[in-house]
Amino acid sequence: MAAQGVHRSMSVAIAIGTFDGVHLGHRHLFARLGATATALGARTALITFEPFPRAVLAPAFAPRLLLNAERRIELLSALASVVDVYPFTAETAALSAEQFLGDIARRLDDRIVAIVGGPDIALGHKRHGNAQYLRTLGARMDFRLDIVPELRLDGTAVRSGVIRDLIAQGDVVEARRFLGRWPTIDGTVVHGDGRGRTIGVPTANIAIDGRRLLPARGVYAVRARADGIAADAVSNIGTRPTVDGTVESIEVHILDFDGDLYDQKLEITLVSRLRDEIRFPSLQALAGQIERDIVVARQRLAAAPK
Repeated sequence: MAAQGVHRSMSVAIAIGTFDGVHLGHRHLFARLGATATALGARTALITFEPFPRAVLAPAFAPRLLLNAERRIELLSALASVVDVYPFTAETAALSAEQFLGDIARRLDDRIVAIVGGPDIALGHKRHGNAQYLRTLGARMDFRLDIVPELRLDGTAVRSGVIRDLIAQGDVVEARRFLGRWPTIDGTVVHGDGRGRTIGVPTANIAIDGRRLLPARGVYAVRARADGIAADAVSNIGTRPTVDGTVESIEVHILDFDGDLYDQKLEITLVSRLRDEIRFPSLQALAGQIERDIVVARQRLAAAPK
């Protein structure tokens, strides 16, 4: 994808990474990028990879992602002059750091005057372009390297991997501290089996993107947003053991709503984990528990920050 943004200068300060989650640690880095660019009279550019590099180099070990590419680019675009979505391929991985930076400069049609990164920055083939190498290369290619210490909260580094672990454990409240916003899931509403409507609790079923991280199975108080709709909701994320389900699903019961969202995009904001997913002896028992879940969800959503 071509670089997105307005071309305002003949020099650019860049930060490079996947930036999954666009969390507080990333924003800490971007603040330094902005300050460096201002000092040098340059524009800012964020170089983000698609797909995730590990999905190309070691697919079995690729992490589930906090954001889809569309949402990640949307968030990044508000934080820099330009966002360049760099296609990561086996050929990309074979480039030296110098070749890679040369290609970035060509794509941006600008001279790179600064690179801003974290202490573990490593570019190019086999991550050979570490901070020491880039300082040497910068002296030759006439760019400066700014290393930004990683942001820590209560002694814990703010990293995508830390946030993934928190969400995988269902701790969406702590994940919010590191993200700077509530975690979200989005997808297209698809047809389910209609069982929820038969017990008075109709649900919208979100198609699951296998690349995205899902939280720990359970019932969550969420905020739902679709075209023309913003409402409180309760979501079950799991396999629906009461009906002998075996496939992971995301069911969303939107409170005080009885419309049709099929084929629309629905986003849910995870605010509070209410309970584990439980196998109930009957659908009637399940319906009774959902009514109790709704009462608790309303209370927690009313008390939670936006």
